[in-house]
Amino acid sequence: VSRRHDSVRLYFLGVEHPSPHVETMKMARDAYELADSLGLRDSVVFFNPGWVPYDQRADYLLDADLGVSTHLDHLETAFSFRTRILDYLWVGLPIVSTDGDTFGHVIRDNGLGRVVPPNDVDALRVALEDLLYSDEVRAETAARVRAFAASMTWQTALEPLIEFCRAPRRA
Repeated sequence: VSRRHDSVRLYFLGVEHPSPHVETMKMARDAYELADSLGLRDSVVFFNPGWVPYDQRADYLLDADLGVSTHLDHLETAFSFRTRILDYLWVGLPIVSTDGDTFGHVIRDNGLGRVVPPNDVDALRVALEDLLYSDEVRAETAARVRAFAASMTWQTALEPLIEFCRAPRRA
């Protein structure tokens, strides 16, 4: 994307585990090495080595144009619930994500962004460019994200449980 658009920037919000006893993950090391080999580190690709404190994450996300969550096709993927995507919803960011997890269906079915196959670099590039460089598409998608986000609040998500507790019944 940076070859076609010199304004694009990729920022990894947190790379290394907050515990000094946990080794840097291989994927993070690979990302550092790839950014270095392409000459993109600290010019197009930026890494925050630590973790952004919880109460400061909105400051970073509100400066973004897009939330991205990519992952490999793996058993863990099928069962994961990526809370970073909840943060993207919280601040109204359109989302680009790889398929295969819970949110893939949610993003696709509700028009919250683009879902691409794992390891498909061309599909990822097209999705990123579509949402980053079409102001109309990004604005329409962001509006759908904000509307959908209201359904993900605790008050809404817990409503069926609260109603059941008010009037419990045997299954």
